[in-house]
This record gives sequence, structure tokens and C-alpha cells, in this order.
Amino acid sequence: SERFLNTIFDSIRDPFSIVDRNFQIIRVNDAYARMRNKKASELVGRKCHEALHNRTSVCEGCVVSTTFNSANPCVKDKLIILHDGTGIWVEISTYPILDEEGSVSHTIEYTRDITDRKKAEEEKRLLIEKLQYLSSTDGLTGLMNRRALTDSLLYEIDRAKRYNSELSLILCDIDNFKEINDACGHDAGD
Repeated sequence: SERFLNTIFDSIRDPFSIVDRNFQIIRVNDAYARMRNKKASELVGRKCHEALHNRTSVCEGCVVSTTFNSANPCVKDKLIILHDGTGIWVEISTYPILDEEGSVSHTIEYTRDITDRKKAEEEKRLLIEKLQYLSSTDGLTGLMNRRALTDSLLYEIDRAKRYNSELSLILCDIDNFKEINDACGHDAGD
């Protein structure tokens, strides 16, 4: 059965490791060692924070530590800088291994590359931001368009009612603007 477990462990293509309660790395697969630009022998037997980050204590926000403390699986997205200086986004999932008494004796750390997903999320965020800008801004002047002005006025009226405060609105009259409205229409004038 040990050979079967070794086969399963080596078959996992995503980075995978097992850490004990002392944060000592018990086992890693080849994908985990490659991601860290180390040999498995350089990692196994060492504390993860020492072997991976040259630290003397557990890293802040460590999901392995959270799993040891809570006995629950955890997930965290993290930007990792590889040995060549490029950054990749990974999703780190941790799972507790319980002993006979029900205490967490080890934690499994499973890592997936989510760089493409993060790039798509950022592109989507930027697109939404651009669409929001375009839908509320006049393309010629860069000022609020009628829709944005109406939304802003409604928001301020609601806020004044909520806080029982006064609200003022300043109107400006532009000389001879009637000619623009008559020639181009009120939507263009607005």
C-alpha cells in the first residue's frame, strides 16, 4: 500500500506538499520542488518558512498555520515570484490530516496556478471601470453627462433626507444657449 500511495503522490501534477505540526516539510512532489526552483531533498526535513522564505518564524497569513489552528481546510490566493523574476498567481489550498485523537497532525498543501484567471479578472475589472466611465461622462467635454448628473442629484437628495440636512443646487445661465438648444436639440444642449 505504501507503493500505491507513492504512485498517487507522484501522479499529482500540481504542486503538492505535506507539513507536520512543527512546520517541517515531510514530503513534496516534483511539481512543488520545480515551482520553488529547488530539489525535493533541499525541502524535505526543513521548516517551510526557512526553506522557502529564509525566515525564522511562520509567515504572516500562513494558511498552513490557519489549518493547524482551525482544523478546517483553507484557501488563499498568493502572488509568488519565481526564481527568474516572473510572478505567478497561485491558489493555495490546505487540508488537515487528523490523528487518532482528532487533532491535526499534518497539513496537506495543494497549489494551482491561477495566473490566467487573475489576468482575466483584472481585464474584466478594467473593462467594467471603462464602461462605467463611458456611461457617465460626456466624450467631448469630459464632464458628467445627464445620466450621471441625475444619479448624483438623486443620491444627494436621499442623503440630505437621511441626515435631515440642507441641500443646495447652483444653476448657471449661459447666455444665448437657446440657440444651441433650438439648432441641435435639448439632448445636445444638455
